[in-house]
Amino acid sequence: MCEIYNPLVRGREKRWNRYEVKNQSDIEIKLSRKEDGKEITFGRGIEILSKDSHVLILGTDANILGARPLEKVIYEAKEKGAVVVADHPCYTIKLGKGMGEERVRRFHEEGVLDSLEENGNITGLLEFIGHYNEKAVELARELDMPIIANCDGNTARDMGCMNTEYSIEGTTGHVFGEVLNIIKSSKFGDKRIVRKGTPKNFIALPLHVIRGFYSIYRADQGWIDRGLPAC
Repeated sequence: MCEIYNPLVRGREKRWNRYEVKNQSDIEIKLSRKEDGKEITFGRGIEILSKDSHVLILGTDANILGARPLEKVIYEAKEKGAVVVADHPCYTIKLGKGMGEERVRRFHEEGVLDSLEENGNITGLLEFIGHYNEKAVELARELDMPIIANCDGNTARDMGCMNTEYSIEGTTGHVFGEVLNIIKSSKFGDKRIVRKGTPKNFIALPLHVIRGFYSIYRADQGWIDRGLPAC
């Protein structure tokens, strides 16, 4: 089982002492703000680097290994009951490459792909040159699949530049689980899913890449052992 990132511990007490934990599972933690009762839920998401592309996995406590063929990563994730999202699927540049339209169609036909992503770090110039987000939206429309917006953040300051709002009715108290159910059951244009925000400006891209490599270095050095939740 995977220990979920807990913002109440590991030197963050002063920042988070205004919250209390309401409930926690292997994939979700719900906090309540003491002064007004406002609730915040964090859900576990992991971006996995396969041998030649990336894929976003949501809603499993399994530690699914990367550096393998994409098919093996996705099939294992689905066996674990995860939601599988093709992050920046039409981004073709080798560094951070998406899985591509052909494999999106194949995995969709096989029933192992749940959603496509509109990516906050495909910056204005890249979108102008490659239309990567626009192509992802059109592909989702063609396949009648949901598309979500994501910041693709390497640091806390990235979080929220693009995000997705979900309309949940009659929640059971497990908000992240309800979000996962919406993604799995929805089609393109589902009104329960609303994408927010815009991609960052161009200078944000090299900063994003540098921070990403620095995060990998810190992890290799053992300086960090838990990552930020996907936004």
